Amino acid sequence: MSEASENRLGFSSVERVLDILLMFAAPGATGNAQSIAEAFGTSRSSTYRYLQVLRSRGLIEEVGSSGDYRISAGFAHMVSATVEGISPTAAAEPVVAQLARTVGETTLFTVRVGDRVQCATYTESPKAIRVGIDPVRETPIHIGSSAKTHFAFLPERERRRILSAIEGAARTKDERRICAELAKQLEGIHASKVARSCGEIEDGVISLSVPVFLPSGALAGVLTIAAPTFRMKSLDGLLSKLQEAAREIELTLAGSRNARAEAVRLINERAP
Repeated sequence: MSEASENRLGFSSVERVLDILLMFAAPGATGNAQSIAEAFGTSRSSTYRYLQVLRSRGLIEEVGSSGDYRISAGFAHMVSATVEGISPTAAAEPVVAQLARTVGETTLFTVRVGDRVQCATYTESPKAIRVGIDPVRETPIHIGSSAKTHFAFLPERERRRILSAIEGAARTKDERRICAELAKQLEGIHASKVARSCGEIEDGVISLSVPVFLPSGALAGVLTIAAPTFRMKSLDGLLSKLQEAAREIELTLAGSRNARAEAVRLINERAP
């Protein structure tokens, strides 16, 4: 069935994408382009496009090399965290504000959406000359300390897929060298749980980033401090404060789940 035929039947592309996402929401559900096209009566080309929309936004992921897809682990963890009582962004907001006041520099918390990274909450430095937030509201997943931290903690298959795409787009010797260096950087970030950047997104700006994890061990987001290089040649002196702040967010996320479990226990104890 062509897309025009689908639309004549009253189904918009948005509705089809949502229908497919809801199909994957069932426990253990998987599907490939052929089975989904048959289930929804869509053309193969339209189905591939719908799947790409969901995959590029980090909502579904490929299962092995079979061509099957399932709900992505990152999306499932994000939904789980929200249902359990508090979202990572809500947990991060007060910590980000306090950290910015403590260190006097712009502080932000980012989340991944597909192959890009978005700023979920931030507090700018109170100083007259400071790092603005606009350049990092949304960035590619391979540029800057915050984005690279997200990149480093992707599932291995997804990390390889994005690296291959970046390498495939490299046209010059320098670009290929940068790609090779990127793979090594990601290994280092994963091992040390710290990422540093200088001038990658904006000239004269340095940044320091650390991961924030959900109780399940999945990445909840990335906490970052950014400052002008003329004021600070290195942010390593602030690393312990950054790590303490990340731990505070993690404890809040863990506490929300524990509090819910405790409430359920007390309710069960009071039941006749």
